[in-house]
Amino acid sequence: MAVVVGKPVLEQGQDGHDSELAKPAAEQSSENARVSLVKIGMMLSFNFTNGVLLASYMLLVLPMESERISAENRSSVLGSLMFIAGITQLINPIVGLVSDRWASTWGRRRPFILAGGMAGSVGILAQDFASSKQSPELYYVAYTVSMCALNTAYTAVVGIMADLIPASQSGTASGIAALLTLLGANAGFLFFNATHGSTPDRLHAMYMMYTWVVMVPVFITMLSCNEVPQRPAADLADLADSAQSSKDDELSKDDLVKEEDGMLSGKQCPRNSNSRFFTRSITYRDVLEAYYIDPREHADFSLVFWSRTLYYVGASVQTFFKFYLKDVLGIEDAEAAIVKTAVIGQIFAALTAIPTGLISDRVGKLRKPFIYFACVVLCAGNVANCLARKEDHVYVIAAILGSANGIYLAMDAALALDTLPNSDEAARFMGVWGIGCFLGSALGPVVGGPVLSLCGRSLEKPDAYNFSGYAILLGFAAFCFLASGAVLFYVGRKVAGPESPVSFMRSLNCRWVASTILKYGGADSEKKFYPSPKACA
Repeated sequence: MAVVVGKPVLEQGQDGHDSELAKPAAEQSSENARVSLVKIGMMLSFNFTNGVLLASYMLLVLPMESERISAENRSSVLGSLMFIAGITQLINPIVGLVSDRWASTWGRRRPFILAGGMAGSVGILAQDFASSKQSPELYYVAYTVSMCALNTAYTAVVGIMADLIPASQSGTASGIAALLTLLGANAGFLFFNATHGSTPDRLHAMYMMYTWVVMVPVFITMLSCNEVPQRPAADLADLADSAQSSKDDELSKDDLVKEEDGMLSGKQCPRNSNSRFFTRSITYRDVLEAYYIDPREHADFSLVFWSRTLYYVGASVQTFFKFYLKDVLGIEDAEAAIVKTAVIGQIFAALTAIPTGLISDRVGKLRKPFIYFACVVLCAGNVANCLARKEDHVYVIAAILGSANGIYLAMDAALALDTLPNSDEAARFMGVWGIGCFLGSALGPVVGGPVLSLCGRSLEKPDAYNFSGYAILLGFAAFCFLASGAVLFYVGRKVAGPESPVSFMRSLNCRWVASTILKYGGADSEKKFYPSPKACA
């Protein structure tokens, strides 16, 4: 199924002239026939990689590397590694912006998927080398490169979901992405459990597995996505000039040509050397705007962003759960226990992800009630973990939490796509949405490490952290999950009342920084108009 991806371009008419503009990707995808579940799974196969890395990488490999770097300060080392994983996601909006406007014979997503996958594999191999040589400095550098590269690939994959999958199947696609993520998490845990030998040997085996898990889905995605080649802005300018010089063109076609030249928007479209690589030139203003979404103009998307942020704050606290099993429950083989816990949770999550997406699409894009239910269960589950004193109790709670997590993940991307401000710049906006994962993933470990240290060591076990520290962290996670659902209450409401979160954000004057840098002026200043996306196509 061929779908035009990118900004509008001039298409060749039956009479041999450039007769009309192609429709944006979102419009074409909504008009095309439904995509098969297998096809969606192949296009989104990189989510399998994402699941492997989010699970075994974050919960097993990084804690092991932290203990090897510094056993006494393992919580602080782990917190720093998780912070790097989060802060590198700041490149997502820039990658999304460039991908949205990239002109390539491969389309606008696949070049970034391939480049990110290859660079990520090289970075993982460098991590393996640094780990074997016990070089913390080299490991930090290689780890940072890996995270940047893998974030690049994932940002482009999220753009594919918005470009090539009809809006009527966004819930189903989000459910399939969640299922692939959960299957990847299970695969990573099972592989780790099957490895034997010393800690360096097990780490080496994991890094080799990660390399394959990155590259194989990349090539599956490359082969399954039928993106249409994009023409750079300079070529479109030549086509527009040619169409304008034709005396036989009708008036409506002349109007389209004028729009291509930027005349209808009141300002000439900027064209520079970059136009040979982009369908629309990228300026410093575009780069700064890529990190900002006005909560007054895009209130729903802003609320979805903050909801996602709160969810990942709660989820990132689970990074310390391995220490909790060992320090509080007294489980000697904490690695095996965390694998069992995670596998149970992922299995139950997989059972709820696809049905949730299908039901949500069938009943008319109903998302919020599912998320409300999931967040309440996630909140209660973290409180229950504070009360668990037996290993079996942890496994039961993991099954309940996994079921709720599958429901949330199935609705996460679907709700973001439903509230997307501009489908023609999907990757850029979804990159901003992805920063919510950065903020949450960074805040949890950064807060968790100092909390455990401040609460001190156990009197019975000098090498174990005190229970009070873990109780604070799990209670904090419970609050964040509950708040994640509560924030979504105002999504879909047209009028922002005085009690709404949007009004609260106005009172914080969140736009001040962007207004100062971009010189937009205050909220009451006259709005400035710039060329429309079509004008700079």
